[in-house]
Amino acid sequence: RVLLKEDTFNLGDNVENYVHRIDFPKTNTFLILEFEGQFHFIHKDEIVEWNKSENDLFECAIQNLPEDEIEAKEYEFVEKFTVYIFFSGDYSASLMLDLRNRANYAIGKFGTLIAIPTKGTAYVHPIENSDILELIVILQPTIEKIYNEDSGNITTNFYWYYDNKMQILPAEQSENGLLISLPKDLIKLINETE
Repeated sequence: RVLLKEDTFNLGDNVENYVHRIDFPKTNTFLILEFEGQFHFIHKDEIVEWNKSENDLFECAIQNLPEDEIEAKEYEFVEKFTVYIFFSGDYSASLMLDLRNRANYAIGKFGTLIAIPTKGTAYVHPIENSDILELIVILQPTIEKIYNEDSGNITTNFYWYYDNKMQILPAEQSENGLLISLPKDLIKLINETE
């Protein structure tokens, strides 16, 4: 299986010794074995006997994510934003790596807004128009709270998924708090279409 962790996550060893890749900027996606409720982060030298490429192993691991252990609920915020919240013990964030196949209903005309505060919680909004910064302002405190209080925290960043690519939403700290803006490519896409 796969498990997402913040890029500052310390395994007690050099991260380059482990089978990992970057799917969400500022995170690492690790190849893991799960057994008896424990996670084993796989070292690169441990995959030799499988005789498969790292990419093939990741694809297999993503397919093995237990969809029946993940619950998706639909919510509406301020009577205009549909948000799907995925809950599980360990794999909601990882399921976002297969959004197109597992939850394509969450992909809008302009892609998807994604937040993965913990391994067990993911927020997903299908982007249909340009007012998503309003939704981000609403969600931000909840994302921060979940990240700080729940186990398996990953990141407080927001991401834009479009055309099989993941981009981080630019954020900078100011005296008024965290300022999040839309990626230039998303602004361009909206302006060309609306």
